[in-house]
Amino acid sequence: MSYRFEMSNVKDSLTQLFRYVSETTDENAWKIDPIISDLPTGTSIKFPHPSATVKDLGAKCEPFSSICIHLSKPYVPQLSVDFSYDNKKAALRFSDMFQEWNKNICNDFFTMVQKLDGFSFKLQVKTTFKKKSSEKKQEDIFVAPACSVSCDDVIENFKKVTDLCSNTEMMEDDKAVKCRVPCILICRDFSIDDLALENSPFDEMIAILHKFMLLEPKILSEKDLKKTVKVQKKVSSKEKFNTILSNRADEQFYCRLTNAEFERQPENLGIQVWNQESYEMKKYIKAALKLVKEI
Repeated sequence: MSYRFEMSNVKDSLTQLFRYVSETTDENAWKIDPIISDLPTGTSIKFPHPSATVKDLGAKCEPFSSICIHLSKPYVPQLSVDFSYDNKKAALRFSDMFQEWNKNICNDFFTMVQKLDGFSFKLQVKTTFKKKSSEKKQEDIFVAPACSVSCDDVIENFKKVTDLCSNTEMMEDDKAVKCRVPCILICRDFSIDDLALENSPFDEMIAILHKFMLLEPKILSEKDLKKTVKVQKKVSSKEKFNTILSNRADEQFYCRLTNAEFERQPENLGIQVWNQESYEMKKYIKAALKLVKEI
């Protein structure tokens, strides 16, 4: 696929780009109305995280990453693409990823980052001031080519960022500080001509970022972990599972039904299943499930 960006109407072109990316990734969450900001400094469009709730979007505090595509003013034929964790909840989710129990997802994150050719990885402190809430200062603490960034470097420098954000000094540059927030940014500029290429580097980048975004909800905090263990004990003491089933997305679940019982159920009947990792109970119609194996 390819897409041609028309500089004669930037807002309309960004909206059409939003639709194009939605189709490229087959992401229903991005078939909603796009979030466009038109400021004196530039025009941008935001792709919220696919798992973000309406409440998260309204409060501008998604606990996940997001993608922003930006054109600076005066307009030139160049797009800036940012994949970022840019608020307290998102930064906390990023911090949780470095815990031992999230090791696989952490490894997936750095594998993903190192595939992003031409991107920069940045750790920043974002400062907002009281009197002018729209005024922000962003200070780079760590910058490295994404293709060579290491987990150890990021952990070490992320601690520096969080220490700076916990600074209680409430004056900076003679202005009263409202808050300081860690910001994690992976960014690159693209020529609009890049978008018009078949199998463009832009398409490849969007596919890589989107794939990782779908993994993010699996990042567990210490609180999540304790809750999961508690639920596991409760469920395992009460339930006897006989089969493992999967849904259409190939997620696997425990089920109390034996294979024979499962096969006898009508196709439109709701069947209770339990997530293999969290033991969260869900219900799917039988037609949406298939047997993986008997236990």
